[in-house]
Amino acid sequence: GPTRAIGRIGQALNFDGVDDYVDAGNPSSLQITGSLTISAWVKADAFPGIDDNHIVTKSANTGTRAYKFNATRDNAVEQFYIAVSDDGIGTARRYTATTITANQWYHVVGVYNTAAQTLDIYLNGTLNNGTLAGVAVPSSIFNSGENVQIGSKASPVAGDYFDGLIDD
Repeated sequence: GPTRAIGRIGQALNFDGVDDYVDAGNPSSLQITGSLTISAWVKADAFPGIDDNHIVTKSANTGTRAYKFNATRDNAVEQFYIAVSDDGIGTARRYTATTITANQWYHVVGVYNTAAQTLDIYLNGTLNNGTLAGVAVPSSIFNSGENVQIGSKASPVAGDYFDGLIDD
């Protein structure tokens, strides 16, 4: 599992990008179907670039997706994104407008607003909405049976694991 390291605020978890993750389980408090905000201080050592580098995820493969908060190269540059699904398959995804780099701390916040059906992403305290992709932003989130993972997703493959520090 991840080790502890000096973080942005006290100690952070240091993920190796190979097989480290934290399994937060599937308690009712994480079975979120309405509005959702996820935030973290993130400092990547590297981006594997094979697939999404998962920060906080309640998702596995098609049919079990609920919400994802990741770094990715979906658009040929490294970005953060928040994604939500209402059917476990298709996702609405909001990417940062800013390209991110390794070895730099970022405070990233993803916000899903059920009533307004919006996805927003903030970078270092400023709205940083880039591309909105995938399906239309839904009016609710699928209640997946997957456990919430920090640093990976359920049933991960190479490239899914986060490499670096995740803090508060």
